[in-house]
Amino acid sequence: MIATSLRIPIYSSRLHIAFSEDVLKDKDALNKRFPETISEESNFCAITDSRGNHILVIFDMKNIKDDTTLAEVIAHEALHVTSYLFIRKGIKPDVNNDEPQAYLLGWVVGEIYKVYLKFKAQKDVKKI
Repeated sequence: MIATSLRIPIYSSRLHIAFSEDVLKDKDALNKRFPETISEESNFCAITDSRGNHILVIFDMKNIKDDTTLAEVIAHEALHVTSYLFIRKGIKPDVNNDEPQAYLLGWVVGEIYKVYLKFKAQKDVKKI
């Protein structure tokens, strides 16, 4: 498992990102870091939750079988992150001027992907 926390620029919030090979095996460590997120019944590709000014995204890689699915799941969860931030800040998405949301979405996707690359590198080292 790999987990990181970073400041979200201009939104006065923190983004917590975790990748796990199996969230049920990492349940205790994840719940220590993100209380009451993972239960014995947890079965998902990823989950996004908001707690005050903290947003967390947890990926369960045992349920993500290929790179295409990973890309879809990252995009899906990143949109949830932008929605949580907009709700928290009272910002209404504007489909006629969606550049602010698009920039934020791109940034979130990039940050999640950076953590994924660290997770993948860590996993590859264990194989050697």
